[in-house]
Amino acid sequence: MNNYKQHLTFLGAIIALLLTLLPFNPVYAGLTDELTPLPVQAGWSPYIWVFRQMHASPDGRYLAYIEYAGKPVDIGSPELSEVKDLTYRHVVFDSKNGVAYHAPEITLNTSIHALTEFMISGSLNNAGELIYFTTSGASQTAGIYRFSSASSVNQRILDDYAVVLSVSDNGRYALLLRNRVDNLSGVTPVVYDFQQSQELDMSFAAGYSLDASSSWNISDNSAFVMNIEGETYSEAIIDPVNQTIVNLSDALGLGNVGSGILLTPDGTHFITRVWDEKTVVYGSRADNSFVTYTMAQLGIDPVDDGYPLDISNPGYGMAASTGVSGNAVISYAVANNAMQAILYREFNLATGQLLQQDIISPVNGHGYTPVVTTGSGVGKFFIGGVVVDDGMPTSLKYYYRKSDIPERALHIDTPTLSVDTYHSPQFTLDIKTLGKHYAVDTDCSLNGPAAWTSVAYGNWGSENRLQLPLHWQDQNLSGALSQTGSDTGVVGEQVLVNSVVLADMTTDTLTVSCSAEMSDADGNLLSVAPDTVTITLDDGIHGGHSAVNGQVVLPDGVNAEDVMVNITINGRTLSVIPDANGKFGFSGLRAGDFIVDFQTEGFVQSCMNTTLDGTGSYDLGRIELLPGDINHDGTINIADFTFLSGRYGSQQGEDNYVVAADLNKDTLINVQDLAILASHFGSQQCNP
Repeated sequence: MNNYKQHLTFLGAIIALLLTLLPFNPVYAGLTDELTPLPVQAGWSPYIWVFRQMHASPDGRYLAYIEYAGKPVDIGSPELSEVKDLTYRHVVFDSKNGVAYHAPEITLNTSIHALTEFMISGSLNNAGELIYFTTSGASQTAGIYRFSSASSVNQRILDDYAVVLSVSDNGRYALLLRNRVDNLSGVTPVVYDFQQSQELDMSFAAGYSLDASSSWNISDNSAFVMNIEGETYSEAIIDPVNQTIVNLSDALGLGNVGSGILLTPDGTHFITRVWDEKTVVYGSRADNSFVTYTMAQLGIDPVDDGYPLDISNPGYGMAASTGVSGNAVISYAVANNAMQAILYREFNLATGQLLQQDIISPVNGHGYTPVVTTGSGVGKFFIGGVVVDDGMPTSLKYYYRKSDIPERALHIDTPTLSVDTYHSPQFTLDIKTLGKHYAVDTDCSLNGPAAWTSVAYGNWGSENRLQLPLHWQDQNLSGALSQTGSDTGVVGEQVLVNSVVLADMTTDTLTVSCSAEMSDADGNLLSVAPDTVTITLDDGIHGGHSAVNGQVVLPDGVNAEDVMVNITINGRTLSVIPDANGKFGFSGLRAGDFIVDFQTEGFVQSCMNTTLDGTGSYDLGRIELLPGDINHDGTINIADFTFLSGRYGSQQGEDNYVVAADLNKDTLINVQDLAILASHFGSQQCNP
């Protein structure tokens, strides 16, 4: 994957935009007044790249990028392609506190330009965890890694794959490659389900492959974009979970659409263009309903403005230049030749409103362009450089909108935003304070199927601090801490509360919300930004609307509470006890292949397989348990026959009588019991 020359055309387009802006205009103020360069440690230089959707966390707090050791190398320099022993590292920048966290250094024999291979892949979640890949080098084994900025833990998580292209915002699905390639176009990816630890079947999409217009981005419901190999305007939405392919040109009846399809992060809506008419389409995947917007409505002159939504670049499409948030807000830059300026715009496709329009170049001899991101990261991160006359832009840096960062805030810190409630329903949750203050009073709540099981104050403040008792029960907690005497106020990030949460075994979402009041040493109240995180809970069983029902025919002498009914999928089992009439039911089940089995001593029943679609119900009817497993080994065989034969003719009260061999429970072990055993001989208990 070392040849990225075709991808440089987009970067060249951005450079061209900057170069067309001769600094004859007066200074423009606005959005650029809010931009602050990201911090860079001495001896390191950020690698600047604007192609494809970059790695901003879904909530817009974090940005991931790469730094290399050494002095900055400007665009156009031959040093960019010089192969040497190069040390680089992944960086996770926290825009909430203005701090950069660094993954372990990696040394490879490569060029700065070749770092593109590692830059355009990966994923960043709301906990500041970066998933990335690397090849074997002097300091790290090849594989796919997870770096946690909160704990500085760097762990290899997958060994059998060579490249991670993207991970869905909810952390469940990933686009992977088994091998490194020289060109991503024409490649068929692997779709990996982290919750199930398995690949999804992609055989239904034979003949489709990735291309630059697809953005290589996977959504929360596994949908992503691929191209019919060798065809133009043939991008389609691929859904591996439901095994469906939708070609928008055919589905919408609008002619040449699909060169550059974007999906909203949740995968429920799409954005594309009608090529001939130069309009933008925003639609729902549920029913293919859509609305269209002209370039004029988006504030774009297709003739006079350069590269509007990549309208002149079918090879890359919107995926290269247009960010899209979860609420259908797109962000883009337009070079307005009449104004001799680059304009930054945000447009709400759901409401048809132009939300923001700012000049971002030229400003004081600088030019800026937005980093293409998804989620709430839209419009938060920019690339800027110095533009002088007709020279190449220099001193390129990453910038962020510092005005969005509160001076003081709470931060909910959890090691994962996706919890497997079947295997690991318990997880830690820390409440932290950010910014300078002297005292804090906080309230937090859980909204969803979970409760706190352990809560304690953290290491906030000094040893002389005063604290009120922590009050917590089930889904609520509150507490207050203060410095004392000559103590100065706390600064930076402080752990206010350490806690443990236990989630129910279900599939749902859990929302954690925290608010606080802070004060200075004189008791003056300070403004504090609250925090909210949403955690995905998934037990691998629930998550749909299917149901399975049935009725166990209870044999004589067997009570309902003696029977256990189990339903199993992918090694995960849910159990219920029938009611007094033997009736049982499971509800809220996801689509998939389930196995139902029944357990009670002395009886067996074969496995019952059922395939659910996630919506309908399945009635197993009346199920008869088969008596005869006298020794409880799960099989009615010669061992049971031998045991019954040895007690044949006995009755209750006699020494030789054993109730387990009295299969019809009539107090006699006779020919009737022998007939029952014979009729079920060879039957085995289901063991899913």
